[in-house]
Amino acid sequence: MPAAAGLRREEANAASLANLAALGKALVAYLRDHDGTLPELRDASGLPPLLAAYGAPETAFARPDTSDVYLPNRLLSRKKVAQFRSPA
Repeated sequence: MPAAAGLRREEANAASLANLAALGKALVAYLRDHDGTLPELRDASGLPPLLAAYGAPETAFARPDTSDVYLPNRLLSRKKVAQFRSPA
């Protein structure tokens, strides 16, 4: 079944996983430089330039199948990762 951007579902899933991996690596690097504190996550447009310095390509912030931008969880804004009891 083709996805919205002409990608097959398998291609879209693989691209989504690649995006998440790139974002995860950049975010871990950011956390190391900022004492384990997450960045400001209230504005989705502020995150790409912030994480670009840590290797996250701008294309990693959008769904490959629809080009919709991933929205950050605003409740995690400026929180220390060590405060979380579980990843969920």
